[in-house]
Amino acid sequence: MSFKKACEGLPPAQAVVRFHTGDAAAVERTILAMMRPALRPTAILTMLPSDALATYSYLLSRRYRIPNDVSVISIFDDPIFSFLLPPLSRYSYDDYHFARWMARMLIKMAKQGGRPRSISTLPNFITGATIGSPPDSIKAE
Repeated sequence: MSFKKACEGLPPAQAVVRFHTGDAAAVERTILAMMRPALRPTAILTMLPSDALATYSYLLSRRYRIPNDVSVISIFDDPIFSFLLPPLSRYSYDDYHFARWMARMLIKMAKQGGRPRSISTLPNFITGATIGSPPDSIKAE
């Protein structure tokens, strides 16, 4: 399920998905376009640790206060995130347990044949300190 699909029916939020070409300059251009007053998001959810760091540093360099002006969340963890001030809010996956589960499923498939059952895994959320309430100017709209 896509992020945009998951946000459907959650008023008054509107999910806007932006893509970039993968380098820090592209992340900066994307955020610059998003931060126009008419479009300004209350939160940015990043896909990769490098995107999270580029987003975080760009916002701070432009004097946005995280989380007062905009919340930032990464869907992947990186050890460096705990050293940021404020610490980045993020999702963390237990690689060891996932790899162990995957190995068991592969062995079972090799022995018994067939397809594995479909499952969903829930990541751990590390609160950090980069999630806040929307700014007052946005709440009033």
